[in-house]
Amino acid sequence: TQQQHKSTEAASLLFTEFFGSHEEGDMDLAATLAQQLQNDYSRTPYANTVALMLAHDAVEQNDLQKASEQLSFVVNQGAPFAKDIARARLAQIKLAQQDPEAALTLLSGIEPGTYQPLQDEIKGDALFALKQYMDARIAYTEALKGYAELGLETHLLQFKLDALPQG
Repeated sequence: TQQQHKSTEAASLLFTEFFGSHEEGDMDLAATLAQQLQNDYSRTPYANTVALMLAHDAVEQNDLQKASEQLSFVVNQGAPFAKDIARARLAQIKLAQQDPEAALTLLSGIEPGTYQPLQDEIKGDALFALKQYMDARIAYTEALKGYAELGLETHLLQFKLDALPQG
């Protein structure tokens, strides 16, 4: 409809302005524009992309709380296409915050498919943190197979698998 087109166009313009201010390092303006996108156009790819970018920035600044807020926005209000990657990244943050149970809960909400190897690797990390080494071994092995099928690098993951205690 005409209204949807105008809404998408407005979100696109806000995103372009956000991206420019973000690239220029004007983080106050970027944060204001991001908030407007999230408030007014929450289910657009633009709002989801902005939240994922801000979460990445927050992790780089070691602000895991801010990263969690941005990823939670995507998980709770975002478009379906972005929810699984946001869940996986939020699970990684929960692991960094020493909360492997919360990480496993988040992972259980991910649909099998595109992110399966990443999901399996994070699951292995969570199970390792819980000292469930046999289950971690299974998850890491599945992740290795998935990454190999995608032609991705697996040395670090192989190292994690090899370093697991027996039993």
